[in-house]
Amino acid sequence: MKYFEDIEIGDSETVGDYEITEEEIVKFSNQWDPLPIHVYIEVAARSTRGGYIASGQLTLAIKQKLYTQTEFIGGTVIGAIGWVDLRFNHPVRPGHRLSLTFKCIDKRASSSRTDRGLIKYHVTMVTQHDETILSCIGLVMVRKRQRE
Repeated sequence: MKYFEDIEIGDSETVGDYEITEEEIVKFSNQWDPLPIHVYIEVAARSTRGGYIASGQLTLAIKQKLYTQTEFIGGTVIGAIGWVDLRFNHPVRPGHRLSLTFKCIDKRASSSRTDRGLIKYHVTMVTQHDETILSCIGLVMVRKRQRE
């Protein structure tokens, strides 16, 4: 687990070998994003994508799941501030194995709260073929070490 003081600009971490299944795409989509292209194989097969693709919301959920497995920030996160430049560069398809890279691109101590700092990071999710699926810039509040 890394605290604000442990993270330097340029630090990065890659996690995951998350394999997505057709069943997961359909189950998630039925509950959270029931667009026909995500739910019905007949519609998906006739689409310009030629088959099932994951919802962008599922792609973000996988990003978050992988993110929580990192030591990059891990259990020291207080909360997310937000994302900018979020891009779904290519669709996620059944059988894709996804990995995520976080790279610290900026950091600063909080000016109003001495127990935390802000980390800005670049996120990239890729397939096993190094095809970029998702990219964004994130900003999170991270705990500082407790002073004794």
